[in-house]
Amino acid sequence: ARPLGVDCLVVEPAAHSPSACVAEVLPLPYDHPDALAALAGCDAVTVELEEVPVDALARLSDAVPVRPAASVIA
Repeated sequence: ARPLGVDCLVVEPAAHSPSACVAEVLPLPYDHPDALAALAGCDAVTVELEEVPVDALARLSDAVPVRPAASVIA
């Protein structure tokens, strides 16, 4: 995405995320308040893991479009 001028933010609790070469990485739990606040400032949030807490996605969806929706992941 960077070559296209798109900035990405990844929340990844694991150290040394491979995403770091293409995106800014927040090394925090998926439901950490600082992670949710940062994601709420994005244009959109996408999820590719089922392990993301559904309640965190539901809270985020009040501030930003979340795809897939929390109800789909639940």
